[in-house]
Formats: sequence, C-alpha cells, structure tokens
Amino acid sequence: MQLGINLTRVIVPINIVFGVIGNLLNIIVLTRSILYNYASTHYFLALAFNNLFASSFILVINLFANGYHTDITTFSSFSCKIIRYLIELCTVLSSYFIILASIDRYYISSLNPNRRKLSNVKMARRIIIFTSIFFAILYLNTPILIDLENNDNLGCRIRPKNTYYQIYPIIQVFIFNVLAPCLMILFGILAIYNTKHVHVHPVHINNCRRTERQLSFMLLIQVSTFIVLNLPICIMLSFLSVTSITSEFLFAMIIGILLQQFSFTTPFFLYIISGHIFRQQLIRFINRRLGRRLDNQIQPTNHIDTNACDRTGSRR
Repeated sequence: MQLGINLTRVIVPINIVFGVIGNLLNIIVLTRSILYNYASTHYFLALAFNNLFASSFILVINLFANGYHTDITTFSSFSCKIIRYLIELCTVLSSYFIILASIDRYYISSLNPNRRKLSNVKMARRIIIFTSIFFAILYLNTPILIDLENNDNLGCRIRPKNTYYQIYPIIQVFIFNVLAPCLMILFGILAIYNTKHVHVHPVHINNCRRTERQLSFMLLIQVSTFIVLNLPICIMLSFLSVTSITSEFLFAMIIGILLQQFSFTTPFFLYIISGHIFRQQLIRFINRRLGRRLDNQIQPTNHIDTNACDRTGSRR
C-alpha cells in the first residue's frame, strides 16, 4: 500500500498541472473560428470544461485521500454526499461527451443527407445541455443513497439496506463500464465505415472534409485511449462486490484510479498528435501571445470558406 501512496503523491500532482493547463489550452484552441463552427468541436469543448473541473477538483480530492490519508468525504455527511455526487457525475459525463462526439461523427460522415443535417452546432448545444441535465437528475440517487456512518468504518459509501440499494451500484457500473465503451466502439466503427465510402471532388467541399476527417481521427484516437485507460478500473469495480478486499486488491484499485485519471489529461496531447489543424491553431495562438510572427510554413493552408461549407451541408 505504501507504494500506491507514493505513486499517488508523485503522479497525481503532475496530472493536475498538465490537466489544468492542457484543458485550458483545449478550450482556447477549440474556440478558434476555424474549429468552433463544427458540431464535434462543441462536444470536445464540453469535454474540456468537464475535464478541467475534474483536474482541479476530483484529482485534488484523490490526492489528499489516497496520498495523505485526508479524505474530505469523511468530514461530514454533507461533504460525503455532495463530493461523491460531483465525482460520479463528472466521470460519467466525460465518457458520454465522447460518445456524443462519436455519434456526431457518424451522422456527419453519412451518405444520407438527412442524417448529415442532424450534425449542426445548434443541435449539439441542445444535446449537451440535455445530457448534462439528464445525468445530473439520474445521479441524484447518489447523494440520497450514500451516507457517512462512522460506526462501521466503511466511510462514505452506499450501504446494502434493501434491494434497490444493492441494484443502484450495478446500474452505475452498467452505464459507465458496459454501455459507454460499447457505444463508443459501435459509433466509432460506423463513422470509419462511412468515411471510407465518402468521395467528394469540389475543392471547397474537400477543404471541409479534410477538417472533418481530422476531427474524426482525433476522436478515434481519443476513444481508443479512453477505453484503454478506463478498462482496468472498470474490471476492478465489476469484481468489487464478489471479491474480498485485500491489500493487493486495494493496490490494484489505486493503479486503476491513476490510469483512469489520465483520461482527464490526455485529450490535449492526443489532439496535438492526431490533429494537424489543432497543432496549427495552437502554434498560432502561442506565437501571438509571445508577440512573434508566424513562420510562412504555418500560414493558413486550409483557409475555408465557411459559407461555402454551410451551403454544401458538409459542415455544421
């Protein structure tokens, strides 16, 4: 266990710093005009805001709890309920914003023009708001069922008082551990299939499609990374109710939590690696802040006529 504590003390502060800085830069770059008018960008933005909160709040709480034995959720019944509620809500929203982006990629890459119309900025904003409200209401069960009882040494958690108290954690595991990865994989495969069958020739459409494909590739890399980072903790949580809690199991849980927390930080680096247009806009922003002129090689090479894109229905 000491090894797990030491790893938490070293890794989590680094994750917090990179998470806060990376997600702030994500927000700045994704709000640039060349990217902001795409529906997928708004899902990425929602994810960035959510991950920024996670990096500056959830990771800090985890650092104190697992690194310095100061669990804020055990201070009072109120802190137990509200903190656990925010942690679980933030975690599930992170996965479902990625799912929404995957669904949007599927629609925008469809050969059916009616499906492509479903991918637009106004619709994306409404869906983000609806999804946030839906899960905020759905997870209200958490502060109701969870409680802090000092006499059983279990801390802040749900007690199996009746059948519903036992079923609700299973529902949570299904929503995050089973349904979310399946939806990501399903719509990711469908989007890839559609993209391979799209053939367009006009130059202004190709420019839009080039950016669309970069967004699709950025999402594909993100989905793959998200599943890999969250798979260990999903497995551990699935076996939590049928496995005795040993020191080895607790250590594995800490490792799983640390890997999961990287999903709040990695999007920025994945966007840099997989998205040329993201790198281009990031470099442009940094150079402007530093007061330097851009090199000729990073001048706008894919200048897009947004009106032309809107007229074709290829961009939203």
